[in-house]
Amino acid sequence: MMWSSHKTRANKNEAHDNRTNILVAVIFLFALAIAARLFNVQVLNYETYAARALQQHGVAEDITPNRGRIFVRTQAEKSDLYPLSANKEFALVYVVPQDILNATQAAETLAPALLPFVYEEPDEAQLLIEIETGIRQRLFQEAVATNPPAAGVEVVIDEGQAQTELAKEQLVLEEKLQKEKEEKLAAYQTELLEKFSKAGDPYEPLVKKVDKAKLKEIMDLNIKGIAYSLSSYRYYPGNNIGSNVLGYVIDNPDNQITQGSYGIEGYFNVQLAGAMGAIKAERDARGELSIVADREVRPAVDGSDIILTIDKTIQDVACRKLSQSALRHGADTGAVIIMNPKTGAIIAMCSYPDFDPNEYGKTKQLNYFNNVGIFQAYEPGSIFKPLTMSMGIDLGVVEPDSTFVDPGSVVIATETIKNAENRAYGQVTMTGILENSINTGAVYVARKVGINNFLKYMNAYGFGQKTGITLLTESPGNISSLYDPMHGADLNLAVSAFGQSITATPLQMVTAIAVIANGGVLMKPYIIAETITPAGEHFKSEPQKIRRVISPRAAALVSGMMVSVVENGHAKRAQVKGYYVAAKTGTAQIASAASRGYSSRTNHSLFGFAPADDPVFAMITYFEDPKDAKYAESTVTPLFGEIAAFVLNYYQVAKER
Repeated sequence: MMWSSHKTRANKNEAHDNRTNILVAVIFLFALAIAARLFNVQVLNYETYAARALQQHGVAEDITPNRGRIFVRTQAEKSDLYPLSANKEFALVYVVPQDILNATQAAETLAPALLPFVYEEPDEAQLLIEIETGIRQRLFQEAVATNPPAAGVEVVIDEGQAQTELAKEQLVLEEKLQKEKEEKLAAYQTELLEKFSKAGDPYEPLVKKVDKAKLKEIMDLNIKGIAYSLSSYRYYPGNNIGSNVLGYVIDNPDNQITQGSYGIEGYFNVQLAGAMGAIKAERDARGELSIVADREVRPAVDGSDIILTIDKTIQDVACRKLSQSALRHGADTGAVIIMNPKTGAIIAMCSYPDFDPNEYGKTKQLNYFNNVGIFQAYEPGSIFKPLTMSMGIDLGVVEPDSTFVDPGSVVIATETIKNAENRAYGQVTMTGILENSINTGAVYVARKVGINNFLKYMNAYGFGQKTGITLLTESPGNISSLYDPMHGADLNLAVSAFGQSITATPLQMVTAIAVIANGGVLMKPYIIAETITPAGEHFKSEPQKIRRVISPRAAALVSGMMVSVVENGHAKRAQVKGYYVAAKTGTAQIASAASRGYSSRTNHSLFGFAPADDPVFAMITYFEDPKDAKYAESTVTPLFGEIAAFVLNYYQVAKER
């Protein structure tokens, strides 16, 4: 039966071979599938799978640039830079409620330290000024009603009575503020207790933008469960000072590209913000970044630094005095602008009301963000008269000692133009017209100039057009009434001669008076002294002459006439002992919003320069509708005088007399 055994082994070998072939075939097909899969992944769909791998193992992060800073200098230390706008780390303080050991005790201990961040304590000094303003306004109205003043005479209130009433109100205010603070503290303590008592809660934010000094004070309380994290914010060390020039930067806790709003921050946002960078890398087994092969780093580009023409010392003084005076007189808005008339450089620019850019979200009204000096076009009134006079003298149709007989009124078309308080001055010189601010005299000069020449000078001075200063929201003003085919050549010309029917911004007005101070030459106002790029390149601004507007002779004569206004006219309170100051006041009616004509509200302004023969500054002081005085000589004029005295002393200008 041997054949049977051999046959069996042959069959077994054949079966083994078949199984081997099947296994090889399976392995081959599996290998082929893997190869096909690899070809699909590595060749056909490489980009798709590479992206998936990067998502799983790679890291792509933005790199935030440092925003450029804004600096100023001072006259005394020209080489030193003072930051008005910078970047600073602040803390977000939070609590981990589940770690709090004694919620009641923790709330009682922490509440006084955190209260200033959630409750803005009223400014007692400012409230007292507002109370004083109300008292003075009431006494002013009572004095006018009881004893109407003679024409052109300013009302004087009883200062003793005002101070007595103020002292009583101060005691009431102090008691009220103390009670209010105690109530706020108790309420906040209750709020903290609720947060601290949330069992199992891992995180509750408390306060943000805490500086390091205050953070140390908080953490030194050693309350278990209180922690913090740091973020970079825009920081303004001067708070409200010059805020309307600077603008603000929107809070950016997510470290995205910064965004400026209003002022320098808004106008130069692209230059200040810089450019975002990025990093693409892989994270290794230890979680550390590893930059390999096709990964990349694109560095962030920091923003450029900007240096302003503003003098920090003058700016601080001018802005504080503006705010104090505006509050005292109850003005709705106000502005002070100081310019170097020889270069056009802005030395100080202040606006009222202002705001704290560190806490811009707490600003009460949107108009607080406006820079009144460039945004608010108004009918300037009598401060326009020296400009009208400059046209007449430049053309040779009048001289300072030319005479004019003032009848007290003049009829043009169907309208009667009168002087303030309906006064008639009789025969006066051109200098007398400015000293007494005679409307009919300004009309007389404008009619001798003629509409075509008047328009030529208006355009030459820059009215009806933006100055081009590098700040957002500048208004061009409006002189379109002079082009009115029905009344432009007669009625509108006449009233424009003393600053009605046309509008201009305070910046346009100070730029115009700087022409007189600068020998008849118009300079372009500018506020950027220098820009410094991240690479260290310096780009300096140079003074820019726009055009000659009037002759040096005309400028000198008008300057002398304006000195006479300060010495003998309505601008006496602009005087500075030891110097000749050239200035002109203006009290202008505000157009009625409800009907044709004018309301009882008024704008007060004064512009001028000093020393008159070689000016180191030109300045305008402006208030919208002050409530406790009728004329500009009692409001913006003393403000001008105070600031002028400081500037002349600060510059160490030798006295002339």
